[in-house]
Amino acid sequence: MLYNMRYNKSGGIKFMRKTMEKMKEKKAITLIALVVTIAVILILAGITVGMVTSDNGVLKETKNAKTLAEIDNEKSIVERAKMLTMMRSKNGSITYEVFEPALKEEAGKIPTEVSDAMGTIEVLFTDSNRYYEIDEDGNVSEPQEVVKDQYAGDITKGGRCDGSKEKPYEISCIEDLVVLSNMTNGKGIKLENGKAVTITSKNVFTNKYIILTKNLNFNSKYSYNDSTRTDFGNLNNDDTDGNSLITEMTTGTGFIPIADYAGNFDGREHTIANIYINALEGDKTSKALIKNATKNASIMNLCVTGTVKSEWQAAGIVAYGVNNGEIKIINCINKANITGKNMVGGIAASYMKIIENCTNYGNVEITGSEYRICWYWGNNRSR
Repeated sequence: MLYNMRYNKSGGIKFMRKTMEKMKEKKAITLIALVVTIAVILILAGITVGMVTSDNGVLKETKNAKTLAEIDNEKSIVERAKMLTMMRSKNGSITYEVFEPALKEEAGKIPTEVSDAMGTIEVLFTDSNRYYEIDEDGNVSEPQEVVKDQYAGDITKGGRCDGSKEKPYEISCIEDLVVLSNMTNGKGIKLENGKAVTITSKNVFTNKYIILTKNLNFNSKYSYNDSTRTDFGNLNNDDTDGNSLITEMTTGTGFIPIADYAGNFDGREHTIANIYINALEGDKTSKALIKNATKNASIMNLCVTGTVKSEWQAAGIVAYGVNNGEIKIINCINKANITGKNMVGGIAASYMKIIENCTNYGNVEITGSEYRICWYWGNNRSR
């Protein structure tokens, strides 16, 4: 009996050991399965989160769809108000006085603001911060966003941009264009950390990169961060201090051309609209958006509209190309009306190197007795 008990005890111990070993094996297998399961769940969760939050995710697509629906509604309101204005106006014309009440009728409770930008009617939807332009022919523009730039007048954008190809300087408002002009002319002010700094020397931006981040319109208050500011001083040579910046840019001599420029300017398919450059009598300096391009300057992917008047060379994009480098104007359009006395052109007046895939739609007028239309040396593959 005692033997049997020992035997049974011994057998029981062996059985328990085997059972524990099997349990350990099962536990190990179960633990592995658990780890695999958790890994799969995490992968699936990551995929799901990625599908929801990525650039092409569900949330982004939903937001995009909502924005597109809002834009469609806004454009529909503007178009209906335009048609109502044409019905109520004499000769089917579109005037600010008739359009404003028509818009209020069509917009209902949606808050809007109407402005007259010197011949162009602007409609702002204040909730979305988008505005639309209606030109004299009744064409409604695509939506544009009102400028809100805490670094207006600072093309480094608070030091974020260094002029390299990877981090180009940015032109995001009219103030930035004015500062670029000031820097190349070596006078006036620029803004750093919101404070005015006097410019004491010229900067030609050799091998630097500058991009235009959006469409800009000199006549539109929405293209300025603050169109009423007066700290840039008397820019239009009317001997009047205290004018608003938008007044300085649209009266008198208007915008001061960018002077000697040796950098890379990429318009990113944007438009600088309603530029106004009006030379004083006897001022025999070149007039254009860029007065002189030099060294290896390149200007590309840009459209300019407005008016340029000069007592000498005049053009829409570049007036004069200095013959000491591979200067290029590529994929540019001029729609500005150009008037000059000597060497006048739509894209360029006196140019030396490459003009490629450029088109002029503006009127070109020569007023001098001795003149050349676009005096040009180099490769021209434009029209």
